Amino acid sequence: MLNKFKNFYNYNLNFKKNLIVIMLLSFFSCSGSSGGGGGGSSDSSDDSGGFGSISGTITDSSSGNGISGVSITNNTSNTSTTSSGYGVYSFANLSTGNYSLSFTKSGYQTNTATIAVTKDQTSDGNITLTQNTGNISGTITDSSSGGVLSGVSVTNSTSGTSATSNGSGVYSFLNLSPGNYSLSFSKSNYNSTTTTISVNSDQTSDANIALAPDNKFVAVGQSGTIIASVDGSNWTTRTSGTSSEIFKVKQLNNKIYAVGRSGLLLKSNDGNSWESVSTGTSANLLDIFYYNNLYVIVGGNENPGGNSIILTSTDTSSWYKITSATPRELSGVTYLNTRYVAVAAGGSSLTSNMIGSSTDGYTWAFTGTNYGQNKVLNGITTDNSYLYAAGGSGIVIKSNDFFNWTQLTTGISSQLYDIIYGSSKLIAVGNAGAIIYSTDGTNWTDETISGAENLYGVTYGNSLFVVVGNNGSIYKSSNITDWESVSSPTSNLLWSVEAIE
Repeated sequence: MLNKFKNFYNYNLNFKKNLIVIMLLSFFSCSGSSGGGGGGSSDSSDDSGGFGSISGTITDSSSGNGISGVSITNNTSNTSTTSSGYGVYSFANLSTGNYSLSFTKSGYQTNTATIAVTKDQTSDGNITLTQNTGNISGTITDSSSGGVLSGVSVTNSTSGTSATSNGSGVYSFLNLSPGNYSLSFSKSNYNSTTTTISVNSDQTSDANIALAPDNKFVAVGQSGTIIASVDGSNWTTRTSGTSSEIFKVKQLNNKIYAVGRSGLLLKSNDGNSWESVSTGTSANLLDIFYYNNLYVIVGGNENPGGNSIILTSTDTSSWYKITSATPRELSGVTYLNTRYVAVAAGGSSLTSNMIGSSTDGYTWAFTGTNYGQNKVLNGITTDNSYLYAAGGSGIVIKSNDFFNWTQLTTGISSQLYDIIYGSSKLIAVGNAGAIIYSTDGTNWTDETISGAENLYGVTYGNSLFVVVGNNGSIYKSSNITDWESVSSPTSNLLWSVEAIE
């Protein structure tokens, strides 16, 4: 009995000793794991703390829209996922702790974030990505010649920056955030223009552009020739789209019109590009005028021996044809004192039917004037007080009422082909370089260019007189007395020239 008691006592004693040892080992083990000497990582998870999750939406930093297809790498758990169509992503069943996430997508700058996961909680993982930058680059050319343009000022109003095209016509804007950019282009003697260019990340947007010359003068002539100049000195060829002869060019109602052989009518906004307009006639068209919302074109006949035709239109799209009372070819038209007035040139030897008029543009009479000479009248103009017509043998006649005309003494016998009023002067041009002018409408001064070709057209504008003629000849003057020959891009006869305001 005593031995049994001793064995029981010893058993209990050993059990208690073992229990104490186990408790001590457990204490020191816990102390070692939480002390600084253990070196635990702040980015690690802890399986003993339970589980949580991460969920968020990835958006574009500029637009705020969700971004799909973003690759999200959980560097801590060595797992990955991809954002949905709305930019949403998630990581579930994560041990509590800190997680390092990386976000990547083509065209965007990579972003990283450290997100803490707590037990039984979903941590907010919203983040924004910024798109990579892009560039704009382009070449600027002349819309008519196709040549590159240097020195063009390019203003990026969206970014508030500017650039200038180099000797090759190239300009660029670099490191731009994706989006739309408004660019303005300007250069002396060219029409300014503005365009919008879209920039995408990691791409260079092509922004080639052509500037149209700001034409100040346009001249026309044989074989569909059209030439233009921005200053009266430098001329370049424009494409007319026709090989037919062009007799007259006029700026009317903010557009430029040219008329010619076999019913030809061309229209342009700036003298650079031209469109053909149907007139419904085969007659040669020699002049065009606009007044009181009515366009009037005069010309020759449609059939040999027939009378000349007159066309009228309110919109230049559809034309009303009038057969005049004269067989002579009508060469010029203008308006003064309630009347449209037309003059005649070629035709049979008649001393009448040389000058006609209409109060409405539709009903014309070629009678009632005192002009009876059998001399052609090639052109007509007005100084807003009188009508002046010029023609054969150096003739210039004058009237303030259409009916009564006075012949002026010009001092020359050369045939005159054109007459205009500009810079408070009347000026007429003709054969063998003939140039005469008058400051009072009565007395004329001869400024004939010695040795010059026949001159067929004259204009004034932009503080410059310009005349054109045979073999593509061009002359200019700022004072009407000193004339300078200008290099021409054509050898074709030039019938007419017009200053563009």
